Amino acid sequence: MMAAATLEVWAPARTLIRLHRHSLFHLLLQGGTREERERIARAFHRGSPLSSGPFVRIEATRDEERIRCALEHALSAVSCERPDNPLRDSEGGTLFLDEVALLAPATQRILLRFLRGYPGAGLVTGPCFGRLAVGSAEPLEAAAAAGRFDAALFDILDKIRVELGSTAHAEAS
Repeated sequence: MMAAATLEVWAPARTLIRLHRHSLFHLLLQGGTREERERIARAFHRGSPLSSGPFVRIEATRDEERIRCALEHALSAVSCERPDNPLRDSEGGTLFLDEVALLAPATQRILLRFLRGYPGAGLVTGPCFGRLAVGSAEPLEAAAAAGRFDAALFDILDKIRVELGSTAHAEAS
């Protein structure tokens, strides 16, 4: 289930949104600019049953400590009292984690453990988002093949994939 385009992504994305309107599969947005990835993630959010819930965007490089803390607390069933907990803030909506390829290996492993336990295994007892959307300027498949991204995490995240094209090409168009 992959749509490839640069700025013409709206038609394929609309088709994917229609196909997955009632699903909460993870969304992988690759290439394009940060703004394009966020725009598509928001479109999926608006077209889903979670549209009345919050849309929370966090950037892996800037907010890694924040996401790691929230994930660790969720896995340990300890309430994360940080006022800016992205899991709590996105509960019932969409959590958009951009630049996921830049997460440190330790944070990737924590995210993998969290996603393996969400929602059915009973590990997550605190607030949970409804859909995880992730963005990456570089293809995660290539990063996983090169050992820079956890291959098992890539497999979990690669459920609905939208290819936006290269950043340089998208910005030049």
